[in-house]
Amino acid sequence: MKKIITIVLTVLVFLSAVFIGVSNVYRVDGVTVVAKTYSDEAKTEATQMQKELQEAYKGESVLFAKEDLALTVLEKYPYFRLTKFEKRYPDVLCVEATEDAEVFAAQTEDGYYILAQDGTILDIRDDSNNRADGEENVVITGGNPVGEIGDKVSGAGFNELLKMCVIMSEKLNGVRSNIANIVFDNVEEGGRIFLCMREGVRINVVHAHLLTEEKARLFTEKYLALNDEERLTGFIHATESMDGTSALITYRANDLI
Repeated sequence: MKKIITIVLTVLVFLSAVFIGVSNVYRVDGVTVVAKTYSDEAKTEATQMQKELQEAYKGESVLFAKEDLALTVLEKYPYFRLTKFEKRYPDVLCVEATEDAEVFAAQTEDGYYILAQDGTILDIRDDSNNRADGEENVVITGGNPVGEIGDKVSGAGFNELLKMCVIMSEKLNGVRSNIANIVFDNVEEGGRIFLCMREGVRINVVHAHLLTEEKARLFTEKYLALNDEERLTGFIHATESMDGTSALITYRANDLI
């Protein structure tokens, strides 16, 4: 029995020594950042991000390096999200990050909340122009956006709008090229959200908090089915049946409801 215990202890000591030796040898020597960017600002941010990641992982064992540290660094860069964290032995970490494109600019008394497609607050600034191409983002007026940079925007109507835009984006291959601007009309009291399309037609969503996804799917299909003349003017009304169980979608040449 003593011989068995001695052998086991010897093996454990050997394995521990090997493990400690490997851990000491495989130290992070470099951090490679692969960044997908849309704007010149993001390219500059990616360069600075790599420097900070390099410093953050300096002296770390590759074996024990965790992506949590990379996520902490990326919190300083709200435009970027981590898409991959990979260990390339013996001594390199590879971090892939993608810039969130600006889509919406929610107007306030003091400026604009710049939002990504999923509602992440990317910036708060005085202008509504997209930092990648200089063209205007989809301006949202009449709302009251709430949140800090890096958070998901909150406030009456925004959750419903974002759900609708996800469905629209899938069917229209993006919303920024199709929607000119968005107007919130008393959404706190169950009012309407107006989606003003670039051709001219408006989509009026009544009670956006009810049957949100169903309304979005149906009014997008109605929009795609309009002929060229109809798309230049008129209104698509999205509401619900009297019993609230189904969405009702109609096209009209004027805004009488």
